[in-house]
Amino acid sequence: MSVKSLLALTTILLVGIAPSQQSSASPTPGKLRINAQGTYGALGVWLYKNPDGTYSHGDAIVGTNETLNMPVANLPPGSVLTGLLIKRHPFDTLGYPMHISLVEKAFARAKQLQVLVADNGQIWTYAYSDPAAKETRESGEDAVTIQSLGPIPADGAIPTEMQGAFSYAKQVLNSIENVPDVQKELRNYSALFVVAGDTIWVELGPAFANGEAPHLGCQTPLGRDMVFGYNTRGLQADHVVGKWLQCF
Repeated sequence: MSVKSLLALTTILLVGIAPSQQSSASPTPGKLRINAQGTYGALGVWLYKNPDGTYSHGDAIVGTNETLNMPVANLPPGSVLTGLLIKRHPFDTLGYPMHISLVEKAFARAKQLQVLVADNGQIWTYAYSDPAAKETRESGEDAVTIQSLGPIPADGAIPTEMQGAFSYAKQVLNSIENVPDVQKELRNYSALFVVAGDTIWVELGPAFANGEAPHLGCQTPLGRDMVFGYNTRGLQADHVVGKWLQCF
């Protein structure tokens, strides 16, 4: 699928789709809770390639960052399902340079599709055959230069240079009040490490449960997609060592 051929269609879609409700996800001091201030709105749209080479789209499916269940695609005659556009309501990503979650990438690989995400005025794409840290910016600001490692099993051997960040991620995960114990078990996750500037980011991507169909949204029965940012220069002026992004 040619992404450039889809950009005009994507722009039209983004103008025509009204965003759903959202709440702030900025971390607060003290005890941590999932969705303490509500959830974010999200929309999903199937993208098709038609027999004549043009592209079209399905209806917008409304969900949240927690759950976005895409129905079986109702393909026009002769058309082929080629991609998925996800429209998010603007929210603060706290500087994490990735824009497409590990759950969304797992969905893309399972369906063998390309995923386009509209995120805070930018369009990012992920091809299902690419490594998890490879995203392409199609519009908006320049991408941040990163180094990456993984995803690797979160309950396996963690490289020495990532152990401080991983220990911080485990500490924060275990401190969240309203996450079930099963969603705190490292065996249920893969870990993607992204280094940008002085921050090592740890994204934990949950596995799908046995028999669970691939889907979009933050969580599976086994875990939640979360991001933890660890500052390698130590305490900052506000005495915060790191950041916690509870969901995409």
